[in-house]
Amino acid sequence: EAASTIFGPHTLDGYIQEFSRLARDMVAGTPSEPGTPPPDMESELIQLMPEAHCDRVAHGSKFGDVVSGKDVQASYAAGAIAKATFHGANPRHNQRPRGTFLTVERINADGTT
Repeated sequence: EAASTIFGPHTLDGYIQEFSRLARDMVAGTPSEPGTPPPDMESELIQLMPEAHCDRVAHGSKFGDVVSGKDVQASYAAGAIAKATFHGANPRHNQRPRGTFLTVERINADGTT
């Protein structure tokens, strides 16, 4: 997989270096220097895999519908497990480059996330 990253075989070492630095800063309560972002190489991406086939869900359903886990709670205690299954699509059909398919957010007491 190293050929799939801009840092090649040095990717793991880079992650260890940066996550260690972030952890030290968090423990010390000091802001972390953002450093230089990696270059944007999106225009140089090549597609080596064949196109993914069309995504479909059962009639009457739509992507994002909950299949199982409809009994999820509004909040959970620390250490509790929440589990749900959704109708999803092939991740290769991502229409949100540099985005994500799922986020987990915490609502603070003041209502901010």
